[in-house]
Amino acid sequence: MIKKFDSIYSIVKVCDSVPLQALLNNVHYSFVIDSIKVGTTEKEYINDLQDYKIKSDTLLFKVDHQAKKYTFQDWCSSRKQRDEGLAAMLSEFRDNKIWPCLQKWRDELYPIYGSTVEKDGIFCTAERASCLPFGFRTFGVHINGYVSIPTSNDSSKYIQTDNSALFSSVNGYAKSEGKLNIPPGNTLKMWAARRSKTKQMYPSMLDQIVAGGTSAGEDPSMTVIRECEEEAGIPELISKRSVPRGSIQYITTSPNSTETYQPETQYVYDLELPLDFVPVPNDGEVESFYLLDMHEVYDLLLLGQFKPNCALVIIDFFIRHGYLTPENEKDYLRIIDSLHRSLPYPGPSR
Repeated sequence: MIKKFDSIYSIVKVCDSVPLQALLNNVHYSFVIDSIKVGTTEKEYINDLQDYKIKSDTLLFKVDHQAKKYTFQDWCSSRKQRDEGLAAMLSEFRDNKIWPCLQKWRDELYPIYGSTVEKDGIFCTAERASCLPFGFRTFGVHINGYVSIPTSNDSSKYIQTDNSALFSSVNGYAKSEGKLNIPPGNTLKMWAARRSKTKQMYPSMLDQIVAGGTSAGEDPSMTVIRECEEEAGIPELISKRSVPRGSIQYITTSPNSTETYQPETQYVYDLELPLDFVPVPNDGEVESFYLLDMHEVYDLLLLGQFKPNCALVIIDFFIRHGYLTPENEKDYLRIIDSLHRSLPYPGPSR
């Protein structure tokens, strides 16, 4: 059910919902590889990990209940062994419906970082759907696709979309003119994507024009190029103009359990699109696209129409472009702090 919000900060806390103290309370188990913590796992999964055997006679994990941590058995010390062991276990858990989350299998491998031995810093890879129970840190890219409307405001010069359907179900809706600081001469509009109703997560909610997870073997710029073409039909000639604008980081929880932690890093890009460019759904993951002015974007945020982490990316955009300021947003500093959490799990390094 879509939830309406009474403040920007309350939107942020839907994603950044796990306080630091929760990671230090020694209730969960730490997943450790070569003395490096790579995940935080809820207790309900530990017995499954502790009991799992490769080929019926060889344990994959060893668990220290007193220290609340677990790691691979000594025999499983190479990346190849870890990859194969995890793949075998997760396939079995999926087929036997041991972990319900694996029914949303993606056939997409995510990297688990922290190795000082492997050149790419990756300890192992894991099926995307398994990252939540393990509490692995995941990585993705989100692209703010926007256009700069000429100040002449000649509507014949740029694309317009019918956005009425986005607000038709809201009783008494009135556009929130004046609640954002619109810098002089600023005439930006943002493209938003309506997620397909068949998506496994957050169906029919609004999203960035392009967003997607960074798989093993990819760097963020590669993900940008791939996802732009797949999701919105943006050719590389245009997508390569995407400008990296930092990242947002947070620790969220499972939709089904507030005790299952998911640390996430999203690389943020801005992409100014040609006025005559119209994104086209390409891979079945997007239903339609809308071109919104910033007041409409703001209202749709508060109406709970955006996927939670996409909302954070937009709020970051609002701050960077001066729409939200210390003068018009009482929670300005708290919002910034929550958008840029320090995560106690390793990431890629060069």
